Order: sequence, then C-alpha cells, then structure tokens
Amino acid sequence: RDIFDCTYFVNKWEEGYRADPTPENAKKIYNQLRLQGCDESEPFYVELKSSYEKWAASVNAEKKAEYEASHPGILANKAYKAGNYQEAINKYQEALGKETDITRKSVYNNSIASIQFRKMNDNNGAISSAKKAVSQDPTNGKAYMLLGDIYAKKSRSCGDDWKTRLVIKAAMDKYSEAKSADPTVSDEASKKLGIYSSSLPQKTEGFMRKVKEGQIVNCGCGINEKVRVRFAK
Repeated sequence: RDIFDCTYFVNKWEEGYRADPTPENAKKIYNQLRLQGCDESEPFYVELKSSYEKWAASVNAEKKAEYEASHPGILANKAYKAGNYQEAINKYQEALGKETDITRKSVYNNSIASIQFRKMNDNNGAISSAKKAVSQDPTNGKAYMLLGDIYAKKSRSCGDDWKTRLVIKAAMDKYSEAKSADPTVSDEASKKLGIYSSSLPQKTEGFMRKVKEGQIVNCGCGINEKVRVRFAK
C-alpha cells in the first residue's frame, strides 16, 4: 500500500472476482482492499462489502436457527415474550425431553407452572408443574413461592372460612420452605408470611371441629396437601 494506490489493487483483483463472484471471494477481496486502505466510497469496495455482509447475515441467521432448534428453552422464552403462551409451554416441554440436568428440568417446570398460573388461569396444572419443579430441585425457592401464591389464590374459592384458612396455612408452609431453601427469596417469603399471619385458622373454629393445635389435617380445596394446624394469635 506504500507503493500502489487502491485503484491498482481493484484492477488486480476485480477481474478474478467477476469470474468467480462467490461470497467467500467477496469476503477475501473485501478484507484485502480494507487492509490496503481503500476508501469506503470506492464502488468495487462498496459492492464487495455489501455482498459479504449479506452473506454473513444469512450464515449467522442459519446458525442461530440451528442453535435455537437444538435449544427449545430459548424458543420457549421467545414465544412467552411474544405472548404465545401455549407455544411457550410446548417448547418448555420439548426442552424437558432433551434436558439431562435435573436443575434445569426444575427451572423449566417452574416456568411452565408460572405460565399456567399467571397467564392461563390453569391453577391445577400449575400446581402439578410446580410440584415437579420442587421434587427435581428442593432448593428451587421460586417454585415454592409460586406454590404459595397458587394456594393463596385458591383459598378464596374453598368454601367456608375454616377451609380457606387451612389453605392459607398451606400457602404459608410453602413460603417457609422457600425461605429455608433459597436465600434469594427470603425477603419476599418473609413479607408474605407477615401478610398472611393473621389469616391462620381461628382457635374457636378448631374447638368446634375438635381440632387441636399441632394436629395434622388435610386442607382439601384440590391442592392435596396436609398441614399442621396453627391458630391465629
């Protein structure tokens, strides 16, 4: 480049490129002209740069598609962000079938549970998915928190006050488990435990039903949980 100007190199390489105008040749000659200090406004330089960039974009898009196809969890997240919730669940389930790491399986099941609960109003499905998540990873605090939130919501439609408060106790148990299992959710769990502490079963109700504090009972309401009774103060 100290002896010849850009025109010299354009004349030297353009004919060969015209004979074999492949993206690979465009990339090679484009880089050579760039190293020779050619002005970016030089027409042949501009042509090569455009050809190379289009090819590179196409290759990158193909590689990205291949990567995403082999990593359905990524596609699940994209579908969720686009509001395609059932598609997101399908992709998470596909990811579960390919995943061997039990911790990642727990994360995927919790993601499914969150969508079922928060976006599709499928409380029973969400409970099942979240329980799978905690069975796969007992340190998954987010899954325990989600179960607590689901139970708290279901408590509103459990019928009488006694059943409602038992399910609240089940929710509190999950918040307590979350706090013990995962320090990252400890503050949130403590906050919710404080909110619901006044909603524990009433002692007078327990007396009428011949249920003593500390007794283990089935709380019903479709959540299939047993709780150790604790009365509100």
